[in-house]
Amino acid sequence: MRALATLIQEFHDRYGTPYAAMAVCVPDGASATQMAAVLGSAPFGIPAVEIGRDGPGKGEGVRIGTMYRFKGLEFQRVFLASVGEGRVPHQRIETFRLTDPPRCQREQKRSRPRTLEVSSDSASNPSPCWKKWNADSDA
Repeated sequence: MRALATLIQEFHDRYGTPYAAMAVCVPDGASATQMAAVLGSAPFGIPAVEIGRDGPGKGEGVRIGTMYRFKGLEFQRVFLASVGEGRVPHQRIETFRLTDPPRCQREQKRSRPRTLEVSSDSASNPSPCWKKWNADSDA
């Protein structure tokens, strides 16, 4: 997340991309909160606005939200963060593999288009950022 914050800062400082024209898509609300904290922390001090139920909200900050919140929104730069095995699709879907196979299939089908849709919501190429997720790591 710190590497992504550095990249966002570079787009803003070097290329003049407004913070409000950039967005970070994450798989869950906890990741959105964590990303907002990283952006706002030293040495970055980047303003962030979480995308809520009512949309992206006001302010000049980088928009941060889950794939569910990105529907119908478009940005100049979109970054996909914290995307990896067990995160997209979420590992909880695997619990249905044995107990409810039809639901497992439905959930997998629902999650794939969201990833593709978010990838197409950028005026330029999307910028996926990932690292092998480890529950003991600090994202």
